[in-house]
Amino acid sequence: MSSSAMYTNSQKLFSLQIPKSDWGYMLLFGIASSLLGFIQFQIPGVQDTSTDLREIPLLLALFYIRNPLSTIGLTFISTSGMFFFPESPYIQTFLMHVVSVFPASYMANIIKNKTYTALQFSLLWALLVTIYFLVFLIPASIFSYQLMGQNLDKTFTVYYSDLVNMIKYEWITCLVLTVLFSVQYHIREKLKYHLENLDLLVKKRTNDLSNANHELEAANMELQAQKEELMAINAHLQDTQSALLQSEKMAAMGTLTAGIAHEINNPLNYILGGITGLDEILKRLKIEDETALFLMQAIKTGTSRASKIVESLNKFTNSTAHIKEEVWLENLIETALIGIRSQMTGNIELKKQYGGNAVSIIADESNLVQVIINILSNAIQSISDKGCITIKTIYEIDSVCISIADTGIGISTENLPRITEPFFTTKDPGQGIGLGLAVAYNIIKEHQGALLIQSELGKGTLVKIYLPIVKI
Repeated sequence: MSSSAMYTNSQKLFSLQIPKSDWGYMLLFGIASSLLGFIQFQIPGVQDTSTDLREIPLLLALFYIRNPLSTIGLTFISTSGMFFFPESPYIQTFLMHVVSVFPASYMANIIKNKTYTALQFSLLWALLVTIYFLVFLIPASIFSYQLMGQNLDKTFTVYYSDLVNMIKYEWITCLVLTVLFSVQYHIREKLKYHLENLDLLVKKRTNDLSNANHELEAANMELQAQKEELMAINAHLQDTQSALLQSEKMAAMGTLTAGIAHEINNPLNYILGGITGLDEILKRLKIEDETALFLMQAIKTGTSRASKIVESLNKFTNSTAHIKEEVWLENLIETALIGIRSQMTGNIELKKQYGGNAVSIIADESNLVQVIINILSNAIQSISDKGCITIKTIYEIDSVCISIADTGIGISTENLPRITEPFFTTKDPGQGIGLGLAVAYNIIKEHQGALLIQSELGKGTLVKIYLPIVKI
């Protein structure tokens, strides 16, 4: 404790204002001490042990009295009974107890204001009782009697030894009783403190639990963030895996399609050569048979259609894939329509509404054709009976839009957010693996565009492809 703090405590202890509780304790313990002063106790079988126990109430009062000045009144009440005996050493007894109890009370208040365990508290109180008797009471008794002119023939050492021998049993008795009392006093004060401060303790504990809860929430949020980060990484890995798988499949399909186109071209060349030669022969022979001309025209028409299909396949498997060039939306749509014509049935009506102010964009033609084919294929497969597919092109200031709407079965609300996930499909087993829209979405992202899908069960689906207008 600092010197300033000790000075402040001393001011409080020696305040001239006596607490109200001290008055009650002065009367209670003072009267008890006075009554015990009339009773002599002696240990059976032990010589020279006759003594009173007036010191016990005085020492017990130190547990409760807060102002050391209150000990003056306590001592006065304790020795007041001696007024009835003129021969009694009233003044000497009063003086020695005032001199002894006052400093002991000061020391007791210091001990009580500190925080100790029950064992520490009892040991300190035993030390206090010992000091009270050996340092305060016996020397005070010697000086008070000699002050009154008594026992002047004895030296201090002899007088001190005689008094110690006389009150040693009283000292031991007080020591045992007050130490036992100190233990129960300490326990009682602790219980009182906890009862009085129960609300504060509960609030403190609640605050500690709240802080711990906040720390747990923070840790949980951090774990959640890490989980979301891992999920994002996993999703990215899945997208990458899907893109690689699709790339391998497209490469294999391109090789197969290129071979098929080459093989189809050879017989087409024979057919075209034969028709040309036959036409020249008929002209040279001046044969103008209407049936022959009609059949030749039919062969030419079929051959022309087959040539367009081969041309579309060549565009699909063009070796210049992934090279961006100037393209027109309408040409992309027409190429895609040729690619899915075999899927179109008579129950599906196709409407094309190309917007005005057409502009070209810089894009990967073969990839965008694949996007349109995938979306159109989904639209066709969603129409089980009769239906309509409407294709629109819309030109804005800094972007172009391809809108494809169908009147098919639509997509449920819970499935709509997942339709661009790789391998997610609402089709029956064997009808799709769920890569069409995933590939389309990735291709559009590579073009810095956007894919917006709106759908409702039983009312159809609207898909809008937005692409930025970029010039070389």
